[in-house]
Amino acid sequence: MRKNILQTRRGFTLIEIILSIALIGIMTASAAPAYHALYLKNDLEVTANTLAHAVHRAQNLSRAVSNDSQWGVSAQNGLLTVFQGTSYANRNTAYDETFTIPSSIQFSQTELVFQKITGELQAPITITLTSSGDTKNISINVKGTITY
Repeated sequence: MRKNILQTRRGFTLIEIILSIALIGIMTASAAPAYHALYLKNDLEVTANTLAHAVHRAQNLSRAVSNDSQWGVSAQNGLLTVFQGTSYANRNTAYDETFTIPSSIQFSQTELVFQKITGELQAPITITLTSSGDTKNISINVKGTITY
């Protein structure tokens, strides 16, 4: 006795697999530019926060008259540096504190120095951070208050 059993085929056809791969490719290609834009915007935000931290650090060290000196912040080649001295060029490198930032970000102003005891700037400063068309303005008033 032989029974004819209807067997169903299980699995995917080649056309279904190709269509699935093409659909995944199209979704990936359309999401990549949005992801890249968000990535750059995040770099800008992180750099703004790092700059705010460095500015507060330099101002606090100036107010405390740490090592009987002025303190400042400098942006150079992918680094933010909190330095001791009247300028970045005349600083005491033994006291440098550096923070790494993305090298793609450009600064409109690269240096600021706080006065001893008062922790004030000579004049208010607006620093513009630029990265691939996106910009962020950071304003620092004479007293050192930061807005961005």
